Amino acid sequence: MKFFFTVRITVPLLLIPFLLLAQSEQRTFQGVPVRGFVIDHWGMNQGLPQNSVNSICQTWDGYLWLATYGGLVRFDGVQFTVFDRFNTPGMKADRCTGLYEDTQGRLWIGTESGLILYAGGTFKTYLSEDGLPSDLITKVIEDHRGVVWALTGGLPAYFRDDRFYTINPVRSGRGMEQMLLDNNSFLTWGKSRVFAIKGDSAFVVMEPKDFERLGGDLRDIIRDKEGAVWVALSPGGVLRFTPGRLKRFRTENGLASRYAHRLFLESNGDVWVATYEGISVISKDSVISITRADGLVDGQVNTITKDREGNIWVGMPTGGLHRLRRGLFKVLAKEQGLSTEAILSLCQRRDGSLLVGTSCGGMYEIWNGKVEFSALNRLTTNMCNWSVFEDSKGRIWLDASGLVLIERNKTKTFDTINERVFALYEDRKKRMWAGTANGLFYLAEEKGQQWKRIEGLSNNDVRALHEDSRGNLWVGTVAGLNKLAGDSIISFTAIPGLASHYFRSIHESEDGTLWFGSYGGGIVRLKNGRFSVITTREGLFDNIVSHIVEDQFGGFWIGCNRGIFRTSRRMLDDLADGKLQRITVQSFDKADGLRNVETNGGFQPNAIRIADGRILFPTIEGIAIVDPRDLQTNSLVPNVVIEKVYTRAGAFHPDSLPEIEHEDATLEIQYTALSFVNPQKVFFKHKLEGEDGWSETRTLRSAFYTSLSPGTHTFQVVARNNDGVWNEEGATVKLVILPPYWMTWWFRTGVALTILSISVLLVNLRFRSLKQKTIRQEEISQRLIETQEQERTRIAREMHDSLGQELLLVKNRAQMGAQSDDPKARRQFEQISSLVSAVLKSVRQISHDLRPPELDQLGLTETLRSLHESVRDSTTITVSEHLENIDGMFPKESEINVVRIVQEGLNNILKHSAATEVLSNISIQDGTVIILLHDNGKGFDVKGINKQQKAGLGLTNIRERVRILGGTFAIDSSPVKETAVEIHIPLSSSGSQGVNRR
Repeated sequence: MKFFFTVRITVPLLLIPFLLLAQSEQRTFQGVPVRGFVIDHWGMNQGLPQNSVNSICQTWDGYLWLATYGGLVRFDGVQFTVFDRFNTPGMKADRCTGLYEDTQGRLWIGTESGLILYAGGTFKTYLSEDGLPSDLITKVIEDHRGVVWALTGGLPAYFRDDRFYTINPVRSGRGMEQMLLDNNSFLTWGKSRVFAIKGDSAFVVMEPKDFERLGGDLRDIIRDKEGAVWVALSPGGVLRFTPGRLKRFRTENGLASRYAHRLFLESNGDVWVATYEGISVISKDSVISITRADGLVDGQVNTITKDREGNIWVGMPTGGLHRLRRGLFKVLAKEQGLSTEAILSLCQRRDGSLLVGTSCGGMYEIWNGKVEFSALNRLTTNMCNWSVFEDSKGRIWLDASGLVLIERNKTKTFDTINERVFALYEDRKKRMWAGTANGLFYLAEEKGQQWKRIEGLSNNDVRALHEDSRGNLWVGTVAGLNKLAGDSIISFTAIPGLASHYFRSIHESEDGTLWFGSYGGGIVRLKNGRFSVITTREGLFDNIVSHIVEDQFGGFWIGCNRGIFRTSRRMLDDLADGKLQRITVQSFDKADGLRNVETNGGFQPNAIRIADGRILFPTIEGIAIVDPRDLQTNSLVPNVVIEKVYTRAGAFHPDSLPEIEHEDATLEIQYTALSFVNPQKVFFKHKLEGEDGWSETRTLRSAFYTSLSPGTHTFQVVARNNDGVWNEEGATVKLVILPPYWMTWWFRTGVALTILSISVLLVNLRFRSLKQKTIRQEEISQRLIETQEQERTRIAREMHDSLGQELLLVKNRAQMGAQSDDPKARRQFEQISSLVSAVLKSVRQISHDLRPPELDQLGLTETLRSLHESVRDSTTITVSEHLENIDGMFPKESEINVVRIVQEGLNNILKHSAATEVLSNISIQDGTVIILLHDNGKGFDVKGINKQQKAGLGLTNIRERVRILGGTFAIDSSPVKETAVEIHIPLSSSGSQGVNRR
């Protein structure tokens, strides 16, 4: 087999990795540390359609795909989707055997009944009628030209123009070694034959007889970066060929099984081997095997691959899917020799060994990689050691339901301290302190070993002690923080913003800043005399802070009830100084190697940093050990994908989402972020632009909307991975919500037109109603005035014809009586005659005012002239008039209105104006009679008249008569100037038959 020494194989693995599965709550073997690895498992109980995982492939978009006998499965780290021939058009087979993604991002799925191509969201199945030599697919691969080859029925076929072309391979005429050295050749295999592909030709370079000498059937071949060729044989194990050397790996040198059938090459050069009895990792000639005893559900392994984040994925024929991660934490527990796992106190001794105090399980010592039940347990009768401590003199102090001192294999107890000891501490003066459930004590007399109690603490239940760089002793109790400075005690029981004053841990950083961990109140920083409180509101992982340990890189490792988390001291300082609004943390749990996330706090010493930089935490299930140098940040930006949009009309892919009817606009939008390191710690934010702000979620990977308004909305989701690396762009989908029919333009237009038509009709009806009402009011008013004038005429006639005649008779009789010879009687009759004359004159004046007789006898013009004469004779006001002849201009029944207008106007002037001159002008211009009354007296406020406020009876009478005549009425006046009244009466409106002009 010398040809292997110079072999240059350019082939990738036969089948590329595939899909994963779901829900973390039901995972088995979660968080089991195995030789540096943490194993997680998914099976049918977690949602796999079958436990047969034949191939695994991570595609360009970040999804993991699994080939199973129950269909094709897509996995995002939390949930999975199954594609089969019943729910997926284009798939004609469910029994999937292999997966391969080509350079174009197309996924090829080999099955027992054809080859399926998944591209652009659609599936298509190729069968023997499409050029394949057989429907049973054993391998898919791509050559250096980008041509896809399928190996089926022992024959290769290449894909071109949407079909396959089968090649009958021939024996290489140039020899196997030369063919393998050819850079243009491409190596593949099938049914124990190895083919070299060059162009569209296939050459047989190895046959079964070649493998018989190696001890088994060829199952897989890879070539590493150094040019070595690795071959998996069944049952021949694994062979590595390098120039001049052949190395065989079998069970004798650590291989899990002789039956090796898959190889996977890591970037660091390690080779992973899938066997029938587990997994083997070959690293520089050393072999580590992982079997069922280490946590694998099944021994037989089908396939191994690695994702972009460094997770190793393993598929089994009956054991489902496994994920192997190099755990950050190593845990010492029962498997390593601890009989109890409830660890309370940790102390590194001067010789470098570790002293461990447990909850009623005794003390343990760890040294040289061994865990031993301490011989010190023989010196004490109580196994509940809640705190253990070695002082600078090598003496062991411990809690055993009271303080115990072990020195030179002798035990001493103290009557002064006979209760639980939670904290043991030695200050710079080598003085010992003991914090108990009933007070703080210090060793006052070394020789006599006398302990004295400190009085005046905020509470006597002491949990944490620390001497700062200034020599002050800080005491943390369950109800307040205390500082012992010399002989004084200062208690802090009301720190602003602190929710809990139960203090569990104290740490001082190199700059002298003090950090306090509280039980429920977060972290408290004391710097330059100022307290600052940092809680989960500012990004802290938990408000219970039991331990604070600083690593060599300036990071704080913090133990709490929810696990262990790390953050930067500088970031905490920036937050406390107001330079940041929120901090970021890295949290660790079972997925990082912890057996149990809860740490034990309230005891001292507990979490410690040992000499080599590793940090140890006491937990309720063992000692958690972390080396900060092993911490790796997941810097891969998670790909965010919107998978489905569900409406009442069905489920749609975001790229083919139709316009959504209003009645179907109850939406569920499913999204995911493809990160597999710790998918439960992926954090999402989503929003619907124009509708809401950012909503944050960790567990849900769906957004729900029930009442979206019509229009175009953009849904956006972003995510960050477990280490806080954000994909700020995220994924978006446009949602077009169609309006309901009552919100469409045509409906609204129709409604608007209908409303407009109804409004016009109503306005028209209202206008007609008002007009008719106005006409009726005008008719009533006109009839009322006409009736009034008729009544006046009747009364005037009655007064003139009846009352006037009777008064005249009385006057005549009185005059006759005045001729009497009796002087007394004559005087009486003369007085009666005089009174009757006056009454008769008044009657005639009233009769004249009620109906001027001149109007019927002399005409309108002379009546108006007589009216002016009467005004002149009855007042000292100078009355000037200019009257054009308007006789015959108005109907007879309308002439009295003209007279009343002028009469009321003159009366108003006489009564209210206090004028000395009045100008009255009646003229005819352009078919209009113009009446102008102007006086030089005091005016009045016209605005009230124009706003139709309450007016005098005279003006109201004038306005109504002008309206009856169809004219207009205007007043120009103000309280500080004279008044002009101008009336225009069109002759056509008055019913005149013509206009006579002088």
